[in-house]
Amino acid sequence: MLQAEIKADVFRDTIDAISALVNECRLHITPDGIRTITVDTSNVAMVSLALASTAFESYSFTGERAEIGLDIEKIRSMLGMIGKEGTVALDVDDAGKKMKLSFG
Repeated sequence: MLQAEIKADVFRDTIDAISALVNECRLHITPDGIRTITVDTSNVAMVSLALASTAFESYSFTGERAEIGLDIEKIRSMLGMIGKEGTVALDVDDAGKKMKLSFG
């Protein structure tokens, strides 16, 4: 369904921006890119973030649309293991239920 690679520093900045307000979000994946619109738990602030497919080193999405939930805190805990110069590979299965992150 989705196979994409993004620079580690862009991925880190994206996760940091989201984590400033929320602990989890729903990613909307389309052939044009990935976006999220998420409201914090107290309904005071909202995060609206879009990554166009051109922001990725490579981006391949088959299908019209997919949604997947993301635990931002778990992703943040992995950020320390990701080198600054590397890339992060995102793979979402055909069922749209699991996202695999690879780096190194």
